[in-house]
Amino acid sequence: MQEEMNSLTKNDVYKVTKLPSNKQCIDGRWVFTVKYDECGEVKHKARFVAKGFNQRYGIDYEETFAPTAQISSVRMLCQAAVDQNLDIYQMDVKSAYLNATIDKEIFVKTPKGFSEKDDNGDDLVWKLKKSLYDLKQSGRIWNECINDSFLSMGFQRSQADACIYIKSSDQGKVIVLVWVDDILIASNSQDLLNDVKSSLCSKYDMKDLGKINSFLGIDFTVGEGEISMSQDKYCEKLLSKFHMSECKPRSFPCSTDLDKNCDNSPPFKNVKVYQELIGSLIYLMTSSRPDISYVVTRLSQKMSSPSELDWAVAKGVLRYLKGTLQYKLVFKRCERTPQIIAYKDADWAGAFR
Repeated sequence: MQEEMNSLTKNDVYKVTKLPSNKQCIDGRWVFTVKYDECGEVKHKARFVAKGFNQRYGIDYEETFAPTAQISSVRMLCQAAVDQNLDIYQMDVKSAYLNATIDKEIFVKTPKGFSEKDDNGDDLVWKLKKSLYDLKQSGRIWNECINDSFLSMGFQRSQADACIYIKSSDQGKVIVLVWVDDILIASNSQDLLNDVKSSLCSKYDMKDLGKINSFLGIDFTVGEGEISMSQDKYCEKLLSKFHMSECKPRSFPCSTDLDKNCDNSPPFKNVKVYQELIGSLIYLMTSSRPDISYVVTRLSQKMSSPSELDWAVAKGVLRYLKGTLQYKLVFKRCERTPQIIAYKDADWAGAFR
């Protein structure tokens, strides 16, 4: 807790003051988490967050939308890296939201254990200068903050993805991808890369994670002329969560007659569990396993009213993952000019089954 308080003080997040008579105060709370470092040792972390659900629209906040990089942009960055000989490095912004200047006049109650009183014994509050985690607008104003930083460094924002920034010079090229507080930097110039890192470190408290290894729960392996994305650990956790770790593996994600007998199948009672599984499979599908796209897309159409057959098909997908944990999405250098090839199957025969 003291470490978090030191971080709030270091970033000049608040000013201790008396609550004006015409203002309301937002409460806050401590959030405690347990994490494991690279050596497997337990690390306890405390964070003071605002109870943003008490905020009032038009008074304490207005716009809340903040863009997030598309996972397809991560894949495109990998392909660009192998084609253009770019090295990808990863950096993390420590306590990112605490760097963004607050856009409204917001007062927050002091954290439990760190309360302060004036000379008359009345409770004092915090008047925020910077954003706190869990405020409704925190994500938006942090995105505006980091966006201004990259624009001031000479980057251009991509029109295809608002979280991609590109900078070219005589020294080389730099492509930056921002995922909230995680940043990927790809460059073919070590000097240009170091300049970007130095500029970021001068503005924020950064952690240099070296060459890309793990990002968004995806493991990356960089080889000669290729980069691979793997989610085998994620699949193992998924199998364990749904009690399928010891299931019998199979070599195909689904059969070709998904609609067979679906009308006669009774409804699946535990809809929430079904939704949790399909949501997890959707993340896996969109990240690194396009081979399950067809069946997951079909299963996602039954999110509100799945049947027992739908649940059986979903468990079949887990069996397929069990047998294909080693599958990776591999990006290799193109020897020729890249061409877009599209395939289409109208499946007219399936309509008459």
